[in-house]
Amino acid sequence: MSKFPASNLTALLREPDQSLWAGTGGGGLLHITSDHVEIFDQQNGLGDLYVRAIFRDSMGNLWVGTDDGLFRRSGSAFQRVILPKNGGRQDVYALTEDSRHRLIVGGSELIYIDESDNSFLHSTAEPLPFPIRSLLFTREGRLILGTLGGVFETLGEKFSQLPFPHGDVERLCQSADGAIWAGTVSNG
Repeated sequence: MSKFPASNLTALLREPDQSLWAGTGGGGLLHITSDHVEIFDQQNGLGDLYVRAIFRDSMGNLWVGTDDGLFRRSGSAFQRVILPKNGGRQDVYALTEDSRHRLIVGGSELIYIDESDNSFLHSTAEPLPFPIRSLLFTREGRLILGTLGGVFETLGEKFSQLPFPHGDVERLCQSADGAIWAGTVSNG
């Protein structure tokens, strides 16, 4: 077994070719194949080495969310995507895509990116009282948000809290039967 250049893996994405992207807590982004580990860091344009989210959209673009912003792969390097500021830090903990192929960015706030017209949209819903840690766009077209204060669903202009454990919800997924699963810190 080979040694990785970082011991704290924070995000994973498996590619169709069976390679793996792994985000690290301070060591940048790793691209792992059966015979090689490639490291992406500041030399490759990744300005923050604490990777929180990795996502490949329907157009084939690779996106990386970090403690200090959003990056998109362009060739063999990454470019920072300047997000509209609604306040302080631009931490990006979660990425997904909706049925209109807009990238949904979650962190300190909820932002939609529409690459077809290069527009950024802040969520029109009321601000959440908690930072976003995970996103799930369900097969039924619902947007579910895992936050530091529980699980919420967008309902037009409002968020509705769902009956999940309160507290830090780091991961969300939907099983084949349609059930929503939440991975929490300290709540199972």
